[in-house]
Amino acid sequence: IAVGCEEGICLWNFEPAHLVSPAAPNLHGPDTALSAWMSWLQLKGYRGVSSISWSPCGRYLVAGYCSKDSPVVWDACSKTPIPLQSFVPLSFLGSLGGGVEKVQWSPAGTHVMASCRTGLLAIYETRSWTFSRHRPGNSDNMLVDAAFSPNGRYLAAAVNTANGCSGEIWSYALEGRRYVTRITRKRRMFPPEQNTVELEEAVALLAQRPITSISWSPTGERLAVAWGPSTLAQQAGDGEEEDDDGALSLMLTECDGRDQHIRAIWRGFIFGPPAVSTSDAAAVSTSMMQESQPSRPGLPGAIAFRPTFRADDRGGLDQGRAAGALLSVCWANGRIANYPLYFPSLEGEHNKPPYAARD
Repeated sequence: IAVGCEEGICLWNFEPAHLVSPAAPNLHGPDTALSAWMSWLQLKGYRGVSSISWSPCGRYLVAGYCSKDSPVVWDACSKTPIPLQSFVPLSFLGSLGGGVEKVQWSPAGTHVMASCRTGLLAIYETRSWTFSRHRPGNSDNMLVDAAFSPNGRYLAAAVNTANGCSGEIWSYALEGRRYVTRITRKRRMFPPEQNTVELEEAVALLAQRPITSISWSPTGERLAVAWGPSTLAQQAGDGEEEDDDGALSLMLTECDGRDQHIRAIWRGFIFGPPAVSTSDAAAVSTSMMQESQPSRPGLPGAIAFRPTFRADDRGGLDQGRAAGALLSVCWANGRIANYPLYFPSLEGEHNKPPYAARD
């Protein structure tokens, strides 16, 4: 387990107790069979870990720092750092300063994405560590989050406008030539360039909402997008307060390479858990007559799909083309909700990474 800190990275190792020396600390007590110890990963001049991501093989760890414009790849076995070449030109630093804001390893292990606070993103090729940088969306957009397709052929980027009033989702096709991966084609996925009658209500509802995060299912067939509160609600005057709990949308996606772009179909919204009481046992005992105020779900925070969703987890579906995904969402009121999604697979095997096992 890697934990990013202000001065470096805490790397925790867990091993069966009988394989570790008696001096190693026990994780939970004398009756447990698991021991843990920590290694400290620190590099001079690199402070303020902003983002970390493991490679698919589990040996390498890429980290972004607030104090430097270049990511660092750590070898978790030898604890050796490899600083990469900076992708931020001096003309882009300006008053925002440098620093890497987000890093992410592709599911196939062939690319590393890095972004900075100025909105630029870079795609590193992991064989030669050469990179190509791009500006997602339009020139005034700021990158919020990005996700690789499971097969590594596409990149979905969530951007917000310069004033942060609205969000957009863009798709990019990646093509490698001579150890350099470049973005060859891009298209706006949402809101679509040509609006349809089915999407009028969704586009109107999300027109004034910024995007906070996105997550792609392991098979590449569902894309979840978390939206922030509406800027119209925040600007409501005359002392009026509007209850705005954000939004969580879901789209069907196909990224098997049969088309030049990601094919996306709008599927609708996912709503948060019902309001729960914020009172505890102590409060109830002191004031039995006082009614507890319910806590609304609030904004959707961290979202992630379960890495695997086996056949025995799909509600007993035995069909050969049966598939699904499990989405976990952390809501602002502290509740964690799991949403199982059951759907027939649309040739989802073609969306998986090249090394994925076939049944």
